[in-house]
Amino acid sequence: MLTAKQTLLEGFPFLTAVERDFLPDSDNTSKKLYDFQLIERALKAHGLERFLPNLVDVVVFDAIIGNSDRHQENWGFIFQRDELNRQFNSQQVRKLESAAVMPIPSPNWRNQLMGNLKDDSMGFKKLINRIRSVMLGSIQVSIAANDHVATSLANPPPTFFTPIFDSGSSLGRELPNDKIEQMLRDSMQFDSYIRRGKSEIHWSNRKISHGALIAELVSLYGDTIRNRVSSVQELYKPDQIASLLASTDEFIPHGKEFDHYRLTNARQEFMLRIISTRMDSLFKDFSRIRI
Repeated sequence: MLTAKQTLLEGFPFLTAVERDFLPDSDNTSKKLYDFQLIERALKAHGLERFLPNLVDVVVFDAIIGNSDRHQENWGFIFQRDELNRQFNSQQVRKLESAAVMPIPSPNWRNQLMGNLKDDSMGFKKLINRIRSVMLGSIQVSIAANDHVATSLANPPPTFFTPIFDSGSSLGRELPNDKIEQMLRDSMQFDSYIRRGKSEIHWSNRKISHGALIAELVSLYGDTIRNRVSSVQELYKPDQIASLLASTDEFIPHGKEFDHYRLTNARQEFMLRIISTRMDSLFKDFSRIRI
C-alpha cells in the first residue's frame, strides 16, 4: 500500500513518451507495439534501466501462473513525493500526477493534456522550467497536438519498482466450473489450454508464449533469469501451494448465499495443476538453455 508520501506511476506514460503511436486504448493495432523492446527503450530513455531485472522477474512470475494480461498499466514505479511537495503546491502536484497517468479516451488526448498543464497560474513554461530544475529522474509525456514535444516531469528518488500486482488473468479464472471439471478429466484438453497461453508483453511485435519470451530474454538477462529460476526451483513446494489454495476461503462467511464465492475442490485442483505443469515446463525448458 502506498504511503501519503508516495505516488504510483504506471508504465503507460513512459512508453508513449518514446513511441507516439502507442495508443492501445484508442487503437487496437498499436497493441503490437507493446513488446519488451519498447519497454526496454523507454526505461533506458528515462534512466530507469536498473529496473529491467525487476521486469524480468514479472515475466518469470507470469510464466508460472499463465497470466495473459500484463499490460502497460499492470506494472510501474513508486516515487517519493517529498521533493515535489517542497517545490509545488498540492494542486500543482495533482496536475503533474494526473498528467502522467492520464487515460487515453480519444485521439485528442494530447490537446486535453496540454490544456491541463496550461491551466496554471505560474504559466506553462515557467512551471515546466521549475520541474526541470528539481528533476533527478524523468518521465516524458507527449503533449503537443501537432508536434511531438517531450516535457519532463519531476520524479525524485528514491524510486522503487512496484510489487507485482493485478495478475487476475491467470490460473483459469475465465473458465466456468463445468469446463474445469471436464479439463481435469481430459488431459488433452488441459494440455491444449496450457499451450494456448501467451504473454501480453510481445517480443519484436510478436505475441508469443511465456516460455518463448523467457528463452529470448536469456541472451540479454541470463544471470537474472538463472538466479530467479534457481530460486523458484529451490523454494517450490507443491504441498504448500495446495495448502494455501485450500485456506483461501477461510474468511468467507458461512451460508449458502456465499457459496458461489468459494473455490470448488475441482478449481483448487485445476489451479494447482496449472502451477505444477507450468513449473515443470519452466524448469525443463531452462535446463536446455545454455547461458
